[in-house]
Amino acid sequence: MAAAAARFPAVADGLSLSAPLGARRGLGEGSSHAGHGGPGARRDGAQPIHLDHFAARLKKRILKETGLQVNAHLFRHIAAKIWLDAHPGHYEALRRLLGHKELSQTINAYAGFEAGTATRLFADVIERATR
Repeated sequence: MAAAAARFPAVADGLSLSAPLGARRGLGEGSSHAGHGGPGARRDGAQPIHLDHFAARLKKRILKETGLQVNAHLFRHIAAKIWLDAHPGHYEALRRLLGHKELSQTINAYAGFEAGTATRLFADVIERATR
């Protein structure tokens, strides 16, 4: 995901979560997420923003920076793809990033995502072996 942040720094700017991607978090006692000016819409990092505000901001920023319509759920899949491209086979770390309870849930959902990376890595191994 660092590669994506490097390619699109404005997408990541001001859009961070203190919980796994997509985890639903409360805002604390007496807070509200209604309206753009409410505590749930904070940009200073003093407290988590409400998931709906985060999702709307993320979608708007990605559209502005890339011209692509990407909702928060698709963003999770993109993040998983980027992670597995950079770290093939590191499903436990991905499980934690996504907040899955069971490793099998992560493997079942994302095992096919790294097929291209695995093929490239295997080709590199063969090339080195034939030198």
